[in-house]
Parts: sequence; structure tokens; C-alpha cells
Amino acid sequence: MVTDVWTPPKTSPMAIVSLVLSLLWLGGIGSVGAVVLGYMAKREIARSEGRETGASLAMAGLVIGYIGAAIMVIYILIYVAVLANG
Repeated sequence: MVTDVWTPPKTSPMAIVSLVLSLLWLGGIGSVGAVVLGYMAKREIARSEGRETGASLAMAGLVIGYIGAAIMVIYILIYVAVLANG
């Protein structure tokens, strides 16, 4: 019986969800979720010792998530400025 069977690495589900959330944006909420899940996925992938892949997906989710969060902050600042000026 062979016990040392090689299995191909799987893509981290958190990395995939991070990328999908960053692309959906959902009024900024998706961006926050993308950043959180992106960091969690990167940590999980690093600790998996090669059993999981998807670091580039997680990084893409992080970058797009940060861009979406920045856009959300800009929208909020513009909204507050418009309300303050009447």
C-alpha cells in the first residue's frame, strides 16, 4: 500500500472569494470583505506548505479591495461636503 501519493495543490477558496468580492464592490462592503479575506487567504496559503495556491488571486483581491475602499471614502467625503454646503 502506497501512502506517499502526490496530490495537486488546490486553489484557496478564500482567495477566490476575495477577488470576487473586490469586483462586486457592493457599495464598499465588498471591498472591506475582499481586504479581510485577502489577508486571511495569503496567510493560509503561506502556512499550507505548498498544498494551496492562489496567492496572486488573494493579492489581486487586496489591491482591488483597497482601491474600492478608497473610492468609498472619497464618495463619503464628497457626500458630507455636499450636505455641509447645502
